[in-house]
Amino acid sequence: MNIFGMFVKENFAEVRRVNPGVAHKEVMGILSRMYKEKKEMGTESGGKGMSEEGKLVKERTVIEIEDDEVAELGRTLEEVVL
Repeated sequence: MNIFGMFVKENFAEVRRVNPGVAHKEVMGILSRMYKEKKEMGTESGGKGMSEEGKLVKERTVIEIEDDEVAELGRTLEEVVL
């Protein structure tokens, strides 16, 4: 599924709810305008943005941790997986 398809999937029900009785074609027009506006603003939805190429980009946070914290994190992840 492409980025626009994901955007439609995430927003279709809400647009339909806010615009009862509107034809499917018109709902898609509204979604197209919304997508274009969000793309121009650099955000697509929920902590995600649009790159220059129009690809979905997830925001990332980099944190620094000490070596002993890495070992503890590894043990914690092993417990979660089990």
